Amino acid sequence: PGLLLRIVGRAYMSRAEVPLMRKKRRSRQSARASAVAIDAATSDVGQEVVERRAFCLEDYVTAARNPSKTLSASLFMFFATLFSTVALGSLIEKQTLSRIGLTEYLYMNSLAGIIHSLLGTQPLLVIRPTGPVTAIIIKLSGTSDHFGFNFHHFLAATGVWVGLLLAAMAVARVSRYAYRLTPFTHEIFACFVCSIYLSDGISSCIARLEGSEDSFERFGTALFNLNLAAITFGGSAVLAGAVSWRLLPRSVRAVIADYAVTIAVVFTTAASLWSDIAAPRVERISMPSTFSPTCHHTPSDFECLHQHVPEPSLVTAPPRAWFVGFPVEPFCWLVALAAALPISFFFFIDQSISSLLCQLPSMGLRRGTYMHVSLLIVGVFNAVGPAFGLPFVTGSLPHSPQFVRSLTLARTREEGAEAEGEEEEEEEELASTSPLQVAESRVAPLLMYTLMGLPLLSPGLLKLIPEAAIDGILAYVGYEGIVSTDLYSRVLLLCTPRCNIPTRYAGLPLRVLHGFTAIQLAMLALCWAVNLSPAGLCVAFVVLSLIPLRERLLPRYFSTEQLAVLDGGSLASPLTPQPTPPKARPSRVAPDPHMSHAIVVHGEAPLAAAANEETAEVTVGDQAELSARLTEPDFSQPPEETRVSREKVVVDYLD
Repeated sequence: PGLLLRIVGRAYMSRAEVPLMRKKRRSRQSARASAVAIDAATSDVGQEVVERRAFCLEDYVTAARNPSKTLSASLFMFFATLFSTVALGSLIEKQTLSRIGLTEYLYMNSLAGIIHSLLGTQPLLVIRPTGPVTAIIIKLSGTSDHFGFNFHHFLAATGVWVGLLLAAMAVARVSRYAYRLTPFTHEIFACFVCSIYLSDGISSCIARLEGSEDSFERFGTALFNLNLAAITFGGSAVLAGAVSWRLLPRSVRAVIADYAVTIAVVFTTAASLWSDIAAPRVERISMPSTFSPTCHHTPSDFECLHQHVPEPSLVTAPPRAWFVGFPVEPFCWLVALAAALPISFFFFIDQSISSLLCQLPSMGLRRGTYMHVSLLIVGVFNAVGPAFGLPFVTGSLPHSPQFVRSLTLARTREEGAEAEGEEEEEEEELASTSPLQVAESRVAPLLMYTLMGLPLLSPGLLKLIPEAAIDGILAYVGYEGIVSTDLYSRVLLLCTPRCNIPTRYAGLPLRVLHGFTAIQLAMLALCWAVNLSPAGLCVAFVVLSLIPLRERLLPRYFSTEQLAVLDGGSLASPLTPQPTPPKARPSRVAPDPHMSHAIVVHGEAPLAAAANEETAEVTVGDQAELSARLTEPDFSQPPEETRVSREKVVVDYLD
């Protein structure tokens, strides 16, 4: 009846009323659909906030229970990020003609980090101006000069577009597709970012040697600074591996490893002050005398005076105002939008990979995996910060996973052993230490970012540290991030004999193993080629192209089993859907009464289950021989060692 009345009613409607009624219906449907879309889009952001809110009190209690680990991790990451921030701030101050400098870098690093450590759902994610951010701002400075824009207005407009795009990605839950960034992409991007730090550290050391051949004194000073950088790099690398030493108690070695960078910096500073002849010639960190913007200009000329005055000490004009405003030219906004598109994609990839690598299951975090809220907060920072002349921020590699590893409470299988013989075995297995718990808290990042802002209030705190120490720390941070990837280990396998290849890759042909590594190296070289070209901002599209390359092209040349070994392993994303385990094949082995005790190998299934593995083909005759070997008594060993040796026989025989 309702449908009949509707038909009769429409028959008497005028032709003008029918389109109006359809328009109202479509508007109601679109409003309802948009409301559903908004609720669905904000559900993940709100869900992350609700889930993390349950651990707010525990975030501070954990720090109180582990004060030493919290302090050591904060100091380690403070020095690691401070020196790289100081180096990048000094570099961009030279490259942009003092339009933006060290003051803005330290201010943004400290302010954004403190807010994120208090409000972020994953406070252990390190937020800071990174090496790629520095390269992007340098390219934006050149673009503003090319089009004749005011640099700060152009940076502010670009920041607005970048912030809006990142916020839209967070609300639209684009991070759900981060599982498509497999270890193939992780390793290439991590090596690319870490190689930027390594390149900056090495290039700074080489720059000191250039032009010093004319004077013996300058050449000697350059060599002395080079030695200071080498001491910082080598000391940090050696002390970080103190856990595997055989000297000193374990607790002492753990403290040395936690404070490796701090000890190296203190030793380098003391070495630079040791000699009265060399101390005045050592280049030290140059900190701003007052807390003010780097750029100075007159009210009539908004271009930074450092472009016209060769020495900054000659500048007598007041510094610029903190709020720089926005451009009024529509063309400037269009160019800023064109520049913001690749920058936003690059920041999304950088943020996603940094979040994934510090939240891998192997990292030991137990309070959930969070992606959307951090991306939203980074979008807000990048929209507001450039309006005050501050740089962009994003998730930092390799500092984010390094921060989690520095907070890891590690134990070995022999922990708690009392006999001296067991302690010796424990020393041998320290290399296989597995993280069991992480001191997750908001206090460690909050302390680290607070220390980051102290040099702005008291510049004399860092003026004794030599600049060569910055180069050494930059090189060490990049080196440590590169050597922790599977790509680095597979590069070493290019010159490794077949008999020494790890068992993980033992079943792969050499052409498959080395071919996969060669493809990653080629894509890494392509990222560097694009980064050094005038179209350096488009390196984000090169990284995005790795996704279809991995999903469409590689399966044509590598089998599924080969890709599972090469592109799986410890770097599996926490967001990756877990495959259903295959069903075990029916056992073809007859039960043996001699093996009724069900020998367990590494706490897993008994031998009958182990024989069901695809790599083990055990016949009845083979099992009889194996049973004879297992049931043969060995009175020369204690019962416990006999059981372990029998387990080893099973493993060796099946292999």
